[in-house]
Amino acid sequence: MKFKLELFIVLLALSCKPVMETKDPVRNGLMGNWQLISSEYIKPGKTVVNVTKGQKMIKIITDKYFAFLLHDVKEKDTTAKNIPVFSAGGGSYTLEKNKYTEHLEYCSARNYEGNHVIFEVEIKGDTLILTGMEKIMGNNTVGENVKLVEKFVRIKD
Repeated sequence: MKFKLELFIVLLALSCKPVMETKDPVRNGLMGNWQLISSEYIKPGKTVVNVTKGQKMIKIITDKYFAFLLHDVKEKDTTAKNIPVFSAGGGSYTLEKNKYTEHLEYCSARNYEGNHVIFEVEIKGDTLILTGMEKIMGNNTVGENVKLVEKFVRIKD
């Protein structure tokens, strides 16, 4: 009986698959939990800083998937007059050298589902910089492509 229990524990431990490090240093550096520190939408002749005071966003990146959560940390009133900001989404991604492409499968803004955003990845120490083009969409309309620069800092455990 003791042998069966030990065998079960060994098989259980072997079946648990942790996030694996790969031979790709960019992918290894990309995986983790990130907090957004700045975000800029850049249109010709105009830069709009998108992260406002009172909002917080994290991005979680595993070896195959990503997810993001954004919410308004100030607004606690959920009445119809004061609807707090909340956005979430995620899906799979691909990485080729420093080209990181998010395949958005789930999103609280449903009109973004199915989109693919291609970013150039740059990692400087504990800072992740994603630069790409995003199609801004609203109310079931397709908007213009704008340059997006997001900067994240790694969340320490």
